Amino acid sequence: AQPLEFAVNNQHMNGGIAVDVWGQTSHPGVYAVGEAAGTHGVTRPGGAALNAGQVFGTRAAEHVAGTGRARAGAALPKARVSAAVQSVLAGVNPASPLTVRKVREAVQARMSDAAGILCDATSVARALAEARSLNAAIRAKGIAPGRVSEAARAVQWQQMALASEAVLTALDHYIAQGGGSRGARAILDPAGDGIPMAASGPIEGLRFRVERAEDRDQQTHVRRTAEGFLLETRENRTLDPAAHPFFERDWPAWLTGAIHKPDQG
Repeated sequence: AQPLEFAVNNQHMNGGIAVDVWGQTSHPGVYAVGEAAGTHGVTRPGGAALNAGQVFGTRAAEHVAGTGRARAGAALPKARVSAAVQSVLAGVNPASPLTVRKVREAVQARMSDAAGILCDATSVARALAEARSLNAAIRAKGIAPGRVSEAARAVQWQQMALASEAVLTALDHYIAQGGGSRGARAILDPAGDGIPMAASGPIEGLRFRVERAEDRDQQTHVRRTAEGFLLETRENRTLDPAAHPFFERDWPAWLTGAIHKPDQG
């Protein structure tokens, strides 16, 4: 008798850090599993990240052991660790006009308004420009924690601000290239072929682009550089249905450790 109001929330982005078949990132020795890793696609079922975490947690451990990275006494790269710590500390500035609360509210509002389930080219492009401006200000001024115990929050929201720019960079590129509605987002377009239907009829004001079949075969990879974020479109990795495992052929690679070599991953 009465319409029921509901609000949709983005639980996850159906993406993540790019990894190889062992869960290793582009940085040797650093692994990502579960929802942190991009091992699930747009149509993933809800529990896929749990399975991915269990499977890739085991595979990452096997790879660490198989490559010898687990050996005791390995030298700690002190110079690199020190540089990383200094980079993190440089973003915490008690005198900055940018507080943790201001940055958090700006990022959350921008992503909810422009990168939620309903997107359009103009709003996403504007949000990307704002995200770039915010990150430039953070690099110049840092983020002020409200108290000493909030220093970790300052680091967290510095990283969240970067993540929001990365997502918006990919989304803006996807929409500009004519990408259609997929997964968590409908791409609104007055010239779109899709029209949502309500009990009262079609909602003309929410016309959207329909999904393009070719987009199902590609991934958008975003990499941060000194000049900004770079984009790369890659074809999905395919599995040859004829390449079945064969114990007598494949077992020696496990015994010798050859399976863990880069050209095998």
